Amino acid sequence: MSAKDIFHNTVRLALEKDGWTITKDPLFLKPSPRVRIFIDLEAEKFISAEKGESLIAVEVKSFVGLSTISEFHMAVGQFFNYRTGKNKPKNYFVFSYTQRCLSEFFYRSVSPRNHRKVADEIVSFCSQGAGDSVMERIEDREVIEKIIQQHATEGNPSDCAADQVVFDRTRDSYLLLSVGWDDEERIYGCSIHIDIKDEKIWIQQDFTEEGIANQLVELGVPKTDIVLGFRAPIVRQFTGFAVA
Repeated sequence: MSAKDIFHNTVRLALEKDGWTITKDPLFLKPSPRVRIFIDLEAEKFISAEKGESLIAVEVKSFVGLSTISEFHMAVGQFFNYRTGKNKPKNYFVFSYTQRCLSEFFYRSVSPRNHRKVADEIVSFCSQGAGDSVMERIEDREVIEKIIQQHATEGNPSDCAADQVVFDRTRDSYLLLSVGWDDEERIYGCSIHIDIKDEKIWIQQDFTEEGIANQLVELGVPKTDIVLGFRAPIVRQFTGFAVA
């Protein structure tokens, strides 16, 4: 079974809030004795007395990798594979969660005769279940946590200190700490500190080589949504990111 996308639980919650009942997590298909396929979710929803129930299969795609075109090729390939395979679900959606940059991208990249088959089904389902601003905040949290976990996994160069992540979704504060002892000397420091406030991502501390702001931009976050909080307010206007 393949690993779940980082937005899997978020998408499931959004579907449930929109009135869908999750029937399979994951949905297992076996088109042939030697081939097994796992689709992230199966959900059903009662539409009306006339139309009855609607059944969908949902493949969660966050599109937060370094190459958008590679993620796109993978999503479209899965889409047509599931559409043409045996034991295919009655309805099928590729769920694109990173709606900021993908709506126009899909319509430009998919040939017109396939718009109804691919792009409409990917894009039209994005905003169901929650408001755009709420969805973006949930998305930002997921991306921030992924970045911090990545830096924590890379390890601390010191054998005396251990990395510790702190995720507070209630107050929207996210930290990476180094904690330990070097003989009698206490080691305690914060290498990454990010807050979400006033619908902006505030980078309060950044001791990474590549820069947290650059990583966020690569993952689709607009520069206008990022504030370099560790820079003095008077110089933020020259950074290319948001002032406040």
